[in-house]
Amino acid sequence: MAILFPPNSRYAGATTLTYVAPDGRVFQYVARRVVPPPERFTPLARHRLDEPTRIDLLSERYYGDSELYWRICDANLVFWPPDATAAPRQDLVIPMPLEFSKQGDG
Repeated sequence: MAILFPPNSRYAGATTLTYVAPDGRVFQYVARRVVPPPERFTPLARHRLDEPTRIDLLSERYYGDSELYWRICDANLVFWPPDATAAPRQDLVIPMPLEFSKQGDG
């Protein structure tokens, strides 16, 4: 049985693995997700943070989907989503999806 994720999930299409415990119980899990290097992303926009805001609100604004916030995190090497917008910074890269980026194919 495969683990299914919605298409807007960072885990959509991810490899799933199975572990069989010594007692015979079966556990499915998602393989480690490696965050692509920032240079693989093509910027869609750059958002100037003048004050703290929520990452899901930026995702909704630029992508029309609040659950795609992880794309912004990936492009800015942010591993804890609230950190992406907590402190004002010069620019926050809003990336195009990797499948549309010039360098996204490998």
